[in-house]
Amino acid sequence: KPETSRGWDAGFEQKIVDNLKFGATYFRTDYDDRIDYDSATFRYVQVSGKTKTSGVESFVEWNPLKQLFLAGNYTYTYTRNPLGEELARRPKNKAGLTASWKATDKVKLNTSMQWVGSRIDSGAKDENCVTTKKLESYFLANLSASFQVHENVELYGRVDNLFDEYYEEVWSYATPGRSAYAGMKLTF
Repeated sequence: KPETSRGWDAGFEQKIVDNLKFGATYFRTDYDDRIDYDSATFRYVQVSGKTKTSGVESFVEWNPLKQLFLAGNYTYTYTRNPLGEELARRPKNKAGLTASWKATDKVKLNTSMQWVGSRIDSGAKDENCVTTKKLESYFLANLSASFQVHENVELYGRVDNLFDEYYEEVWSYATPGRSAYAGMKLTF
């Protein structure tokens, strides 16, 4: 049968001064008869009972200069299935930082960094193939830049996973290592 859910959130945003703002939001969602995937049987199953998720998302944004924008965010998430166990692959803690700098009228530089805390996953193993049921935390850094060659031509590039971090969001499904992309944008 279909799962059902009921959720709500409440939050605030506050501007301290013209160039500084922060906020936070509390959220909660309760699921009845949640549908989940059972990796042991390779089938979807109905999880009888109530699954609960709740937490707090917060952020701060700062423009110290007209050309510079900085932002940070943090999320705490609490999850429990009907047996009182944590839900798989949902980190309790997650934080991020971003920065954008308009170096000149033609050059823009951006960076984003994200830290994701450890989380459980039933099949997770360590480097010696010992079952730990825990996916390790990881840190990612990305860079991007653009250059306005002409009013109709922009060159851009980015490097994702700058430090070539090995991480898994789901056990045994590796994610891309350092990756670079470049392109040109034409507008008419």
